[in-house]
Amino acid sequence: MLNAADLPMEDSIGKKKGEGKGAARQTLYRITVRNQLRSISIADQKASILIGINTILISIIITILSVESTLPGLRFISELDLNIPLLVFLLACFGSGYIAVLAVRPAKKPWKNAAPDKIFFKNYDEMELDEFKAYINGILESGQKIYDSLNTDMYLFGRTIIRKYNYLRVAYTIFMFGLVGLVLTFFIFRFLF
Repeated sequence: MLNAADLPMEDSIGKKKGEGKGAARQTLYRITVRNQLRSISIADQKASILIGINTILISIIITILSVESTLPGLRFISELDLNIPLLVFLLACFGSGYIAVLAVRPAKKPWKNAAPDKIFFKNYDEMELDEFKAYINGILESGQKIYDSLNTDMYLFGRTIIRKYNYLRVAYTIFMFGLVGLVLTFFIFRFLF
């Protein structure tokens, strides 16, 4: 029976060990960027869902509160002591929705200092086409410059993901506390007062 240790150090397509570094790098960059773009897309979808839910809830709460205030015969909100709980939830929905909008809103630049690399799409918005082509041709002259640019892009995509998920975490936390506040204030005002 043949052992893997008995075979020469070649992969399944006949390349000797060490020759596949370029392909491995390309695979690493391709998979990492694809995963980062997928993470950005998921964050945007979650924020959009949260924006939609909060918008619907805000509309319903405002409608309920305004119907009671305009029609004197409908006093079910006051009779059930729902004014304060609905106002608490309305504020939480507004805060959560606002933070979710910040998550999907494009940042001007996802870093604090001067632009580290002009290949990131937010850096060449002020460049002319010829200037951009010259910059790209300069990068293509050196393999190290290519990898440096790719590394910078991956870093900036990562910073974008971190920013979006931080905003989402805050938005979901506000929404969760709004739900808890709604239930607690309902029970407090309904049964203790």
